[in-house]
Amino acid sequence: MPRAEAVIVIEVRLMNPRDAISKLNSVLGKMDEHLFEITDISENFFGEYVVSVKVNRMVKASYQSLKRIAEITGAKDILIERAEHDNLAELKILIPKK
Repeated sequence: MPRAEAVIVIEVRLMNPRDAISKLNSVLGKMDEHLFEITDISENFFGEYVVSVKVNRMVKASYQSLKRIAEITGAKDILIERAEHDNLAELKILIPKK
């Protein structure tokens, strides 16, 4: 009997952190182009951009929201720095350089 296998392919595009956040604003911030605001960009020991982001409107702190943010920005990891109730307030997004 043949065995069914599922393969999930996620295409990761490396991009400049400012471009990633502006793309995030254009996709998720349909009514507000300043939904996500960059507060700091640095580089960690592993050669990744660490982008500190302030969320200016209500975005639910759910798996679906974080997955969507990661897909749009090409983020390797997302850290929730601060949340207000069940909404995101501040994030750190790790974006690979190369």
